[in-house]
Amino acid sequence: MIPSELDASLQEYVLGLLDPEEVLRLEDAIREDEALCRRVAALREQFAAIDRTSDPAATDPALWSRIEASLQSSLQAQRTETALDAAPALRRSGKPMVFAALLAVAAALAGLALVLRPAPTPDMIALLADPEGTVRFIVEDFGGNRVDLTSLAPPDLPQTASLQVWTKWSEEVGPVSLGVLDATGSVSLDTDLPAPIEGQLYEVTLEQRGGSPTGRPTGPIIGVGTGQQPG
Repeated sequence: MIPSELDASLQEYVLGLLDPEEVLRLEDAIREDEALCRRVAALREQFAAIDRTSDPAATDPALWSRIEASLQSSLQAQRTETALDAAPALRRSGKPMVFAALLAVAAALAGLALVLRPAPTPDMIALLADPEGTVRFIVEDFGGNRVDLTSLAPPDLPQTASLQVWTKWSEEVGPVSLGVLDATGSVSLDTDLPAPIEGQLYEVTLEQRGGSPTGRPTGPIIGVGTGQQPG
């Protein structure tokens, strides 16, 4: 039986209320004790069930517009950078008129491609907030075969820890890992899952280096939210 004081620490650990030093000490104990691993997994399921009893918070419609504008600007910047990569060689060729003409054509083609091939629209978007309500990540689910995670306010990641991305669409299946991250940048994750549904749960947890030892979330929640259809 787990002592009540230790169980209270496990609850604070799952809720992300412990100091970093306390987290590291407790994670060492969890890795060495299977009973603690099972208790942490059970607590996460318990708190997740409580979270689902609350009404979904309405999202400011202007937020989606800002997200779309940011994505479009990023795509245009990438295409412009690709066109400029050829600049040094053309300048050295001694043919400035040819360089100028080709650069103009490249810019025109980049603009045309942006019109003809717009960025794909995700099937589901989720804003993942920490226990204090700060939105830390944006999840874009493209039909179950790709999930993009954009970091807005990523945490400081210790060398002994990894971030793990999860989703859950049914109680029967439970949480499923989308990937383990050893850095806090924005990433695209290849997946092979059913098409997302409205209200599907997404979350990011802090796990030991390499990911959860149980195949289920065990670490504190860094960000959690439910999917909503864009637009």
